[in-house]
Amino acid sequence: SVTFAGVVSTDVSFGNQTTVVVRAPVSNAGTGSITVTANTGAFVTLLAAWTFDNPSSITLVNPSSGQFGTRVTITGNRFFGSSSINNITQVTFAGVSASIVQYSDNTIIVTAADSGVFTGVGHVRIVGGSGAITHANLSFTYLARGNITSVSPNFGQYGTRLTIVGSNLRGGGSQVSTVQLAGANASILRENNTFVEVVSGPFAGLTTGDVVLTANTGAIVSSPGAWTFTNSCQIGSITPLIGQEGTLVTITGTGLRSGGTNLVAANLGGFNVSRIVLDTDTTVIVAAGPGPTSTSSNLTVNVEMTANTDPTCLFINAWTYGARASISSVLPASGQRGTRVTITGSGLRVYGARVTNVSLAGIAATILSESNTEIVVAASSGPALGGSLGDIIVTTDIGGRFVIPQVWTYIAAGRVLVVSPSSGQMGTVVRISGLDMCGGGTTVVNVTLAGVAANITDQQACNLITVLAPDYGANVTGEVAVISDTGAVSVRANSWTFVASGLIQSIQPAA
Repeated sequence: SVTFAGVVSTDVSFGNQTTVVVRAPVSNAGTGSITVTANTGAFVTLLAAWTFDNPSSITLVNPSSGQFGTRVTITGNRFFGSSSINNITQVTFAGVSASIVQYSDNTIIVTAADSGVFTGVGHVRIVGGSGAITHANLSFTYLARGNITSVSPNFGQYGTRLTIVGSNLRGGGSQVSTVQLAGANASILRENNTFVEVVSGPFAGLTTGDVVLTANTGAIVSSPGAWTFTNSCQIGSITPLIGQEGTLVTITGTGLRSGGTNLVAANLGGFNVSRIVLDTDTTVIVAAGPGPTSTSSNLTVNVEMTANTDPTCLFINAWTYGARASISSVLPASGQRGTRVTITGSGLRVYGARVTNVSLAGIAATILSESNTEIVVAASSGPALGGSLGDIIVTTDIGGRFVIPQVWTYIAAGRVLVVSPSSGQMGTVVRISGLDMCGGGTTVVNVTLAGVAANITDQQACNLITVLAPDYGANVTGEVAVISDTGAVSVRANSWTFVASGLIQSIQPAA
């Protein structure tokens, strides 16, 4: 035995001629001698060698009940039991060792271990690195472990809705906080202690695995091998593989509606498509939505399609939002009918083969030329009195589009007011007066009379032009068109008539 300040301990775990290992008894006797007594009665004493510190204690175990996985916080004081050895070596609940998460001298966090078939109340016991033991009698209750009795359906894919039924599914907590199916997180729709409804989430591959429910206390309820990820939809091809807003994406494969009768939603990387153009079990066509607000580089994303029966067909990293078109300039920024507008930049075909449509402030323009770096169009007729600032929208052959916001203005159309004379033949001097016949340009470069180019002999600003009528050779009436250096056209309909040239049949006398 060993006596500490007058208090005897017989808990000797080892002893020889030089070393004795003994557990100190519980006492508040203060300071005193240590006496080692041999089995022969012989003893050795060291005076004033031991001091009993205030004993350690547990003040709170929270929660005070749970099961496998429950995260328990134990508070108290002097758990180390020594000022020189600062660690905790073991914590047990009802004799079952818990997993230590973190500790200090007054707080310990542990995870309850599996108690097997045992349920009921038991002691909490803490062992410090010094060997000091702290007890709290009958302070933790092992609850009956949660049990999953059914998972229905027990197979599916991303987006499958399933029901988990059992008992004590919250494991003593107040709610189920997470659910995993074969290692993949699921979304919880509703839950109670006997029923959990979830939607399966994205998964890495076709596999069978455990259904694992974790409560807000950390308690874990699981069912081994209870869920299998399948994939009823199989991808064949996606065309094109890269695009931007508006791009028509064609997806081919099998089971693309995941057993449903139609698709109710689709997205590319979480960005909803603008419309579903076609959906069958083997072909789906969607128009890409706006996508990322700022894309200066390519972004590869998942393709997701959700059927009316909830399952989602998921293809990982299957499509790419390409870098957006970059605009350098739009010149000129205003004009009228015929004005040639040049758009320069990069990526203007938006991953298509050609530009198929350009609109200026909502009015379709005529494409004169196009490439990936430059588009030239001729403006169509706009509002007679001009319009407000509007967008330029460019669309390509694969549906890709981009918008240049608020960059184009239709100005009031130039007007041809008077054509004098209004008829004649080759050589007739014709004076044309009007308002802003340059149409936003600086000069008039061409005039046609009934569709035939005339020779400009004089021009006073953009309001008065003099031309010589060309030869036509027949009676015909048509418009007078004035074209400026920007391509803008000012027209007056049916305002010029060619008179057939005179014919000399005879001269009398001829000499």
